[in-house]
Amino acid sequence: MIRQNNQSVLSLKASTTADRSRIGKVESSFLPKIGLEAGVAEQREANGVGDTAPFWKIDVSTNLYRGGRDKLGVLVR
Repeated sequence: MIRQNNQSVLSLKASTTADRSRIGKVESSFLPKIGLEAGVAEQREANGVGDTAPFWKIDVSTNLYRGGRDKLGVLVR
């Protein structure tokens, strides 16, 4: 009963749960990221003549050295 209602115990349990949920986010910041985008762009001239053109884009980024900001972010979290 005391453990269930003690504010310190409840606070520590909540803090532990929050820390566990952040682990995946911290690890994921070091993984490469890939983004894909595709669509059709339509352009119209002033005289009403139109043209469509498909487009696509691939973005790839990886986390290299960022001046210690990653370590700082882990410590802040």
